[in-house]
Amino acid sequence: MRLFHICTLVTNMEQYRAMKESFIAGGFSEERCRYTILDNRGENRYEGFGGFNTAQADTQEPYLIYCHQDLILPPGDGYGRLLGIMEEMDRTDPRWAVLGNAGWADLTHVALAISDPVWVNRRLGNLPQRVQSLDENFLVVKTASGLRCSPELSGYHMYATDLCLVASQRGYHCYVIDFLLTHLSQGNKSRDFYEVRRRFVHRWSREFAFRFVRTPSTILFLSRYRPLRLLLDSRLVRYVVSRPITIRLLSRLFPLPS
Repeated sequence: MRLFHICTLVTNMEQYRAMKESFIAGGFSEERCRYTILDNRGENRYEGFGGFNTAQADTQEPYLIYCHQDLILPPGDGYGRLLGIMEEMDRTDPRWAVLGNAGWADLTHVALAISDPVWVNRRLGNLPQRVQSLDENFLVVKTASGLRCSPELSGYHMYATDLCLVASQRGYHCYVIDFLLTHLSQGNKSRDFYEVRRRFVHRWSREFAFRFVRTPSTILFLSRYRPLRLLLDSRLVRYVVSRPITIRLLSRLFPLPS
């Protein structure tokens, strides 16, 4: 039986072919994996949230890999390495549901294992690191978890963080793992980013009284109390919290548990 369903939103077939070829060379053969594209060439028929839900609904395999088209798996036994990581995760935390290669554990602690146009073989954090948010470039999801993105959200940003919050609500955990990939872009904030962010805050604020969430692209404050949101989900607060001196201070005051 195939173990993985590898699903990708595709706008550039050349990039996708290079990604798929690198995965097959790394052991993710078509005998072991089913490859599916969500075809956005010509027009955007799929977005990140709805695309994930479409992929998850179509997955009979034990695991769904939902990834970007602009990834390259370095040479080597990537398939065997990922299986080894997942087996270790099953031993140490059977409640894991989503794995990725970059994310934030809290406001101050980032975890990642990635190469991109700026950094080569960059690793940060005590991996595997449990996190509250993930980057969208590479996600491994346990199909049996039944996780879906929030149906009221759409767009190309923060769907991985939405998935992390849904997982947390259902008693599952999300991790950054040491599974190195090369991401051919650093990501970008497209024109719809701030609208997606606004709707994300509106959707999730009703779930919390007081909650900061740091994602790979922004810092969010979530609260059902509007005055708190107006005060703490402001550009000034995000600027202060993201300063290195603030990060160092908060890291000392609130270290991650060992």
